[in-house]
Amino acid sequence: MASLREDRNGTFFKMTMSTCPECLKVIPAQVMIEDHKVYFDKFCPAHGASRALVSEDAQYYQNAYRYIRPGSKPLNFSSAIKEGCPTDCGLCPSHQQHTCLPIVEITYHCNLQCPICIVDNHDARHMTPAEFASIVEHLIHAEGTLENLTLSGGEPTTHPDFFALVALAPSLERVTPGEVFGHITVETFTRIAASAAQRSPPRPGETGMPTIFDFCRDASGCAGSAPSPSASSCVILNCWRPKE
Repeated sequence: MASLREDRNGTFFKMTMSTCPECLKVIPAQVMIEDHKVYFDKFCPAHGASRALVSEDAQYYQNAYRYIRPGSKPLNFSSAIKEGCPTDCGLCPSHQQHTCLPIVEITYHCNLQCPICIVDNHDARHMTPAEFASIVEHLIHAEGTLENLTLSGGEPTTHPDFFALVALAPSLERVTPGEVFGHITVETFTRIAASAAQRSPPRPGETGMPTIFDFCRDASGCAGSAPSPSASSCVILNCWRPKE
């Protein structure tokens, strides 16, 4: 009696490029669907096979491919194509989309103790206002219009010059201040956070700057929607600057 063939545990979806988790070499990856989850199965000649969980919802991952449209190029690219993605990132001409929502990590310091963190916050370096201004100007040069800017970290509100950075982005030439968290203006945010700093003594090891949770706690008195204290530690500035 002939033996029956067995099906594999996962279903092959497509091929893509990824990196080895050990040496970060760019290598091919099989996108596999298994137990309603999506994985990258990779093989590095130097470090062998590895698997990375990409999505816990395979249906959601597949649905994302139903919306396809041409990418929108930035006005100016920041780097040249030399070794290919992801080494030339910056953005280089092979990048398919402009920067929709720029994220600026203004500090590596964090006063939280999350069990999992996507960044390395051991170095408590803070970005200077001059560095921040240079990044914003670079984004405007590339995009022409800077509609949104996310301040992240680390915990961005622990930056000793946090309020100066919040005020700096809209103060740059022809940048109009918009809103923070959708319905709270920059001026209102600054006033509430400063008030929270006066009422809340710093905890051990903190700089005395109000945390994002201080803001969430006191934002209930503002008109409009306040973010949930469970929100990610970032501040989104909506601002606009016309093309030259």
